[in-house]
Amino acid sequence: SKITPLDVALLDYLDFLINEPTRKWGHIAVDEAQDLSPMELAMISRRLDASATLSLAGDLAQQTGTQYYEAWDGVLQLLEQEFNYSQKQLTRSYRVPSEILNYAKQFLDQSRINVAPSEPFLHRENSLEYSVIEDPKKRVMDVIARATEHLGNKESVLILAPKSIRGIFAGYSFPDNGNAHVRVMDPTEVKGLEFDAVLIVDPQDILEDYSWGKSRLARLFYVLTTRSTKKLVLIGSNQALIE
Repeated sequence: SKITPLDVALLDYLDFLINEPTRKWGHIAVDEAQDLSPMELAMISRRLDASATLSLAGDLAQQTGTQYYEAWDGVLQLLEQEFNYSQKQLTRSYRVPSEILNYAKQFLDQSRINVAPSEPFLHRENSLEYSVIEDPKKRVMDVIARATEHLGNKESVLILAPKSIRGIFAGYSFPDNGNAHVRVMDPTEVKGLEFDAVLIVDPQDILEDYSWGKSRLARLFYVLTTRSTKKLVLIGSNQALIE
């Protein structure tokens, strides 16, 4: 089998056993630290000098992998750095409109992660919208029309849809408008990205694409619903399924 990025931590450990010592560093900074597995954290720990310092940044609520940590203490213990540390928490959200952030809070609550919800700062009228359309073809046309309208306003658009219909949007030729663009992406690949408008199509079907537990699905949808800086639209066949 081909070696994949998932094999790197194991290969690094084997290299450490055979070719010790590993090069040490005086300071290591890690972004998206919440997504590192215990083996990946061990890679970092082995590279810290005895007097080294370490900076970690991340959001526990945005862990979408099989491994997740309920609090930062779990990460620090695996790094053997559970003592003598300070923690700075960002409590204000300057990017996501308050209406969207309040909607996303339900997924944070269901994630079982020990993270306080962000305090909303940005307020935009009508930033959250539900679109209920029973006919599947009309739903597709509604998504295309909305995306085209946002492009006309020179706004970037992210379309998130279940596998069964994602190809329809991916194959559609949306017009370019300067820096405005439409991205059709796998829901597991959007972490860290932001768009002016996010259109989530048939969210219940997106859930059914993944045989994950409730906590992991909640973390995924917390990520999906916090990618927008202006507008979030949930589009489905039933009001109850999108609220």
